[in-house]
Amino acid sequence: MSNNRNPQGPQLDRLLPVSEVIARLGVGRTTVYTALKSGALPSVKLGTRRLVPASGFQKYLEALGVRLAP
Repeated sequence: MSNNRNPQGPQLDRLLPVSEVIARLGVGRTTVYTALKSGALPSVKLGTRRLVPASGFQKYLEALGVRLAP
């Protein structure tokens, strides 16, 4: 079994903790958890932690009409 990583393989998405999403959006905890519960903001649960994929966070911002700088 090889431990070599394939540079051409799929890139893993960074997972953001809810606290970071709250800080980036500048909104309250309830607002973020409402978006998570409705499915508007995607998330995964690892153990007791709820994490937001960075790509899902970006799509959420785009759906809100926020354009990100390149």
